[in-house]
Amino acid sequence: MALLLDSWIAELVVVLSAAVLALYLWFSSSYRHWKNKGVPYAEPTVPFGNFWRNFFGHECIARTMQNIYNQLPSDPGLRARDGGRDGGEMVDRGESVEVRELIARFTTAVISSVAFGQECNCQRNSDHEFRQWGRTIFEPTWQAAISFVLNFVSPTLMEYLRIKGGGSNVSKYFQQMVADTVAYREKNNLRRKDFMDLLIQLKNKGYVDPDKGETVENGQQKGVGTTDKLSMEHMAAQAFVFFAAGFETSTATSFTLHELALNPDIQSKLHDEIDAVLEENGGEISYDAIGKMTYLDKVVSESLRKHPPAAVLNRECKQDYKIPDSDVVLEKGTPVVLSVLGLHHDPTHFPDPDRFDPERFSEEAKAKRHPYVYLPFGEGPRICIGMRMGLLQTKVGLTNILSKYSVRTTQKTVANHPRSPVLMAKSGIHLQFVRRF
Repeated sequence: MALLLDSWIAELVVVLSAAVLALYLWFSSSYRHWKNKGVPYAEPTVPFGNFWRNFFGHECIARTMQNIYNQLPSDPGLRARDGGRDGGEMVDRGESVEVRELIARFTTAVISSVAFGQECNCQRNSDHEFRQWGRTIFEPTWQAAISFVLNFVSPTLMEYLRIKGGGSNVSKYFQQMVADTVAYREKNNLRRKDFMDLLIQLKNKGYVDPDKGETVENGQQKGVGTTDKLSMEHMAAQAFVFFAAGFETSTATSFTLHELALNPDIQSKLHDEIDAVLEENGGEISYDAIGKMTYLDKVVSESLRKHPPAAVLNRECKQDYKIPDSDVVLEKGTPVVLSVLGLHHDPTHFPDPDRFDPERFSEEAKAKRHPYVYLPFGEGPRICIGMRMGLLQTKVGLTNILSKYSVRTTQKTVANHPRSPVLMAKSGIHLQFVRRF
């Protein structure tokens, strides 16, 4: 009996050792991909590649990608840098406030109304279901961090092991919410001229109704064109992305307030512009009034440069692509990861990158730069669907606050959360709000 047990244990050890060796060789082979091509790269280690600090929660993915970006040569042909093969009441009292939660309640209320036609006063009801789902989506949990890193290290292995990203409950919620909303509106012939209405039109027609003065001929809208009709699954996916993008502008707004608190001269100049435009507009914060605030646009743009919420972009080659001025070919299916944080802090494009300077986004300064070194919302066909909404929401929120308050720093420092997939302050952003009048 002892002989049989010893034999079984020995065989198990041999099998496990062979499996570990095979896995090691597989990872090692994958990690030599760029070395074999003669491309400069950050040396990865088995099994976590360049992401072991993320896996163990020591560093956020945005900082890791920025470090990789900074390690590599500044050859313009290789600029893409591959990452792997495979509470409002406290504001009336002037106390220190955790800004992100305060702004997140505002953005949740806006996006739930504008996109889905559901009213929720999240400033008074912080436990509304939309606010809870917003927390769930961006909550920096260990499960989310590990699955995020594994997806970078080896999406093939992640798929083979059937490891999910932890968002299945979120997906089910949005699928059901969209299905219920569509059924109710179509049954009652209800239209609110919001984002959900546009999705319903794409589901039923394959195009949206033309703006005033435009026409639709033979099923094709001038300047827009027809597309395949959206399925309910695609509607839910678009609704989720729009909600996430709109909600996450709370990060952009919070970091902007943080930078203004650190730079009182810039804050004073912005106060002057907001006061002048609102006085001219009878005190009303309108779309046209926001459009006149050119310095506000520069401030928000500079904040997004320093603190891009989506600090890492991942794409996949849809066809073989030869990098200009090199012999390197990216084969179809190759995943490419771009460090937006690294790009935005590259002194080649943004001298003295840690300094907050809105004048980087004057028309003259922008004309001197390559347009694609600034990518807070991505670019091309996959650009963030909520970009315009997010920017408008951020500017409206800032205008509402800064027309009434000045912001001051507190003793609490801002550090990035090591497990968050987006650039997020670990302990929040704490500021003091002081009444201006």
